[in-house]
Amino acid sequence: MKTLFRPSVWSRGAVLGVAVVLAACGGDSSSSSSSSPDGDGYSATIERTTYGIPHITADGYGGAGYGHGYAIAEDNLCVLASAYVTFRGDGSRYFGPDALAAPMGTFGAPTNREADFFFRFVVNDDQVAAFRDAQPSDVRQLSRGFAAGFSRYVREVKGGEHAGRHLTCRDQPWLAPITEQDVFRRLVALNLAASSSNLLEEIVNAQPPSASATSLTRAGGEQADDEHRFWVGGEEGIGSNTLAFGGDATESGGGLLFANPHWYLEGVDRFYQLQMTIPGELNVSGVSIMGAPMVLLGFNNDIAWAHTVSTARRFTPYALDMVDATHYRKDGEEKALEAVEITIQKKQPDGSLVPETRTLYRSEYGPMINFGNPNLPPWGITLRDINLENTQSFQNFLAFDQADSLDAPLGEVQTYAKAGTDIPQYGGEGGEGYFTVLRNTYLHVVDFPEGEPVRAYTLLSHGESTDPTSPHYADYTEAYSRKQWHRVPFTREQIENARLSITEISE
Repeated sequence: MKTLFRPSVWSRGAVLGVAVVLAACGGDSSSSSSSSPDGDGYSATIERTTYGIPHITADGYGGAGYGHGYAIAEDNLCVLASAYVTFRGDGSRYFGPDALAAPMGTFGAPTNREADFFFRFVVNDDQVAAFRDAQPSDVRQLSRGFAAGFSRYVREVKGGEHAGRHLTCRDQPWLAPITEQDVFRRLVALNLAASSSNLLEEIVNAQPPSASATSLTRAGGEQADDEHRFWVGGEEGIGSNTLAFGGDATESGGGLLFANPHWYLEGVDRFYQLQMTIPGELNVSGVSIMGAPMVLLGFNNDIAWAHTVSTARRFTPYALDMVDATHYRKDGEEKALEAVEITIQKKQPDGSLVPETRTLYRSEYGPMINFGNPNLPPWGITLRDINLENTQSFQNFLAFDQADSLDAPLGEVQTYAKAGTDIPQYGGEGGEGYFTVLRNTYLHVVDFPEGEPVRAYTLLSHGESTDPTSPHYADYTEAYSRKQWHRVPFTREQIENARLSITEISE
């Protein structure tokens, strides 16, 4: 059976924390230990209910990802498409070098110039390929399907369909289909939310003494030595509230979880609410962070979980024993820094492109970094980021989605074999369990009544869509302002009774 990874084992420094509640009664679970292989094509059914929440049904993980990619494109095409441009390091080419790469988010709000150099240097093709190749079949299928579904919707828009929608991007040259590589690049970038992403400018401006580098200052002329840059997104206020109750403490007699994560209201790091169902294999409802193909926070027939932000550091600075500007000594052996020449294209006011080249350096541990702190040397410090080496975080979120129990008593270890590895798991006994792993944005209360199907009440404060032309741009926000909880449909009967539309797609 599918259960849960112990977070301290699987994440090795992941950004999130999670509280987990287990159903006292399994109900009509659709999870199993098998994985349905997809054929050559994709198909999915998307049923939308109140507030535009998509409920996606497919025969396999590829189809589930396909429906998710199509649905999120329908709701958030321009925001997500522009983010893929940023993660590829092409923001300066299309949006200009001095414009901000994001209004807010896990990598802060740097200029496109700085973001381009960072993503091309740190989240490079080799890093993304290594992350992709370490994923098991279900994650690969889900991600390929997500890319196919998103790309299908892009082609429809570029072909003239969905008239009147997506006005800020539908005619732009940067609106283009994506690949599996783009999906994994987004996941690697998200993986760095509490590590390298908070040190973006310090990394891309680190230069040897013979080179000139941008002085690292903050607004108001302050040196870049404040504590804020180590926080997720470089700002205070990212955190969560969660309350978990066992069956002995609830009126229904089953476990209950209240989740109140504080996350981003704008940009690509917003939550997106959905349900994905693969009959006999998966039935999960909750939210993803935009661009992640699996549910990251939510519930299924048997368990519910919630996230918070940990303040633990997920990186280690090393002071190198420098021999000269580009060589250091380790264990008596002289080693050379790797010099990486990166060229970006910058859009000019007349629309022309001008190249800018910068050489950045890395040691065997990771990129060189200049903290901009007068008490530290400006050169000779390198950064090892544990989350650049962590390929399991999103595998484990999908394992949450698939889980049907926490059947080991707390503190006892059992193992779960996945991708040829025996991974330790820790569980909670009965209807309770608590685990530590990863602005009011998303709230849910999930209850597991004795002998009844799971029931959940949710609120997504910013709504499903970032497109002002969508009917679901503000309707959820209005409900949030009225403190009007939404009983989210989960069972087949509930979805059919609440259905506003149904779309069947295939290719």
